[in-house]
Amino acid sequence: MIGCAVMALVPMFLLVGGVSYCSNQSAEKERIAAQEAAAQAKVDEERYQESVRTGQVCADGPNDAVTALELNVQRRLKDPGSYHHLGTVIRPAENGRGYDALMRYRSRNSFGGYVTGTVAAKLYLAERNVCEVASFDVID
Repeated sequence: MIGCAVMALVPMFLLVGGVSYCSNQSAEKERIAAQEAAAQAKVDEERYQESVRTGQVCADGPNDAVTALELNVQRRLKDPGSYHHLGTVIRPAENGRGYDALMRYRSRNSFGGYVTGTVAAKLYLAERNVCEVASFDVID
């Protein structure tokens, strides 16, 4: 009789032990995933802070969208649809407030030919770290 009771209890202990083991493995996987996510978030934040320090945050629009500087230039063109960005150089301003930018672009003029233009601008980070144009001048 005791032998039957022991034989009935053995599978139950194996079942409880197996469930406990699986539960511990799942918790360990979740802990490791949370640590990896935290480490990745830290790396992403460091990259973002570096882009703010260098001004790169203003050179690239969010998700490859057009930047505020490009939108300001396009508004002044005779044919905004012909706008083609050639390049932008951005550096932190000497006074420590915002950034100085120099942008080159190509667009169609009134005669239908393409011309190259240059823009000098002052940029700053607005709320939610969106880059905005404080002033800009078209240099021909």
